[in-house]
Amino acid sequence: MVSIVSVYEALTRERGYSKPLSPAAALRHLYGLKGVQFDARLVEKFISTLGIYPSGCLVKLSSGEIAQVVSVSEQNRLRPRVLIVLDANGRQPPSPLTRDLAQTQGLFVKQAVEPAQLPDYLWSPLKENINKLEDDSCRL
Repeated sequence: MVSIVSVYEALTRERGYSKPLSPAAALRHLYGLKGVQFDARLVEKFISTLGIYPSGCLVKLSSGEIAQVVSVSEQNRLRPRVLIVLDANGRQPPSPLTRDLAQTQGLFVKQAVEPAQLPDYLWSPLKENINKLEDDSCRL
């Protein structure tokens, strides 16, 4: 399990020699290594513990908004608490807006979004949010 966590951390952190993968892309990478490099049961346990949309992950909501996952509920890992970074029209909200998808009927994660799909002016501050989440022990 320690090796799996170490690889996940290496994949999601910025290094001088490579750009970080999004949490969702890192999980896909680890899933591809299950039964090859890592014990399949441990990889599946790691992913189920972390959730499909881990903290820091960018997602597109059913409303068309783009959001960053802030926290994941143990009771419903598919309905995290998110910070809206772009509204459905592609504009930044005038003030920080969070939504708890577990408490918001009809709103759900449609898909994960790769950071490369966002303009640089949006991705830079989001990287700072991810670092803060790591500092607050919300991520591994």
